[in-house]
Amino acid sequence: MNKQTLINKILFKTSLDRKTSDQIIDRLFDVIKKEIISGNKIEIEGFGKFEKIHKKMLRKANKKRKVEELLPPRDKVKFEPSENLIEELNSKN
Repeated sequence: MNKQTLINKILFKTSLDRKTSDQIIDRLFDVIKKEIISGNKIEIEGFGKFEKIHKKMLRKANKKRKVEELLPPRDKVKFEPSENLIEELNSKN
């Protein structure tokens, strides 16, 4: 699903117009992004939590070129789904 599909789904389920829906999605993602970059956790009840994690330098074997590479330290985003979301995912099967 891309952003436009998400906006269309919101339009279908609400009485909001396209411009308002687009602004809500943009602002929501902007707030989430800024909070994660700042190091704050985002926890959405019934959905899950997002948090920034720091990865140390990693040695990785490149089997194709037969050399060992060093991946620099970096920050990543970790998503952990809530138990409710996991239950819903598994109940659909």
